[in-house]
Amino acid sequence: MGAERIPGDMSTTCCDETAAALREGRRPAVGDCPTCAALVAAHAPAPAFDAAGGLAQLELALAAEEGWRGRARSLPTWARVGLVVGAVLAVGALNALVMPRPDLGSYPTLRLLGIVGAFVAGAWAASVGASWPLQRAPLPLSTRVGLALLGVALPLAATLLPEAPATADACCPPPGMFGQKAFGCLIFGCLFAAPALLALALVARTRLTTIEGLLLAGVGALTGQVALTLHCPIVDETHQLVGHVPVGVLLGGAVCGALALLELRPR
Repeated sequence: MGAERIPGDMSTTCCDETAAALREGRRPAVGDCPTCAALVAAHAPAPAFDAAGGLAQLELALAAEEGWRGRARSLPTWARVGLVVGAVLAVGALNALVMPRPDLGSYPTLRLLGIVGAFVAGAWAASVGASWPLQRAPLPLSTRVGLALLGVALPLAATLLPEAPATADACCPPPGMFGQKAFGCLIFGCLFAAPALLALALVARTRLTTIEGLLLAGVGALTGQVALTLHCPIVDETHQLVGHVPVGVLLGGAVCGALALLELRPR
């Protein structure tokens, strides 16, 4: 420890000598005194600012913002959300017009519109949460988690509704095809989740965190549910629990895994 002064003693201590050397620009010899070591550490010059490196990084960032993705990120919030919802509606239109379910003409219309409308509204709400303006106070974590869970909660609620009547042979696949049909729907839903998920990722203005990744997955999952509802005629509740509802779980795990790998990547 630093030597303590005795009242009336005007002699210098090692700490006084260290402080004087530092004031004069000399490097003092530091022994075992922790106080002297702290003085030397506190007096260490700050590292020089690399102006050239900073300017180079700034130029790279500005160049990235000049491309089409930078222009997409600069769109107002309503336009970015509209772009995502447009992708959801495009997926729905493709399935309804090109690959419709065989019982589309006989399936209860109000039920179909209600389910699809709920999925589109959920995708809109989750995309608003993911595109929340930076100048506003951030949404509470509970709100963002709730919006992210819509990708699983809404399909589960739709599945637990009273089962719709089977009006075509395709509504009830033959025995032994359960696993094949469920797996096919799971992959189908994940594939058609891609357009809205990628659109939302491209217009994101900040680095994606885990919760924002889950919001992306939720939007993608609801897009996949729109496609499945308009394409798959199977009305069996078990099929939907196995082949439709888990789309959100699978996408959430995939997005979180991808974000974790990006964090491990050297920068």
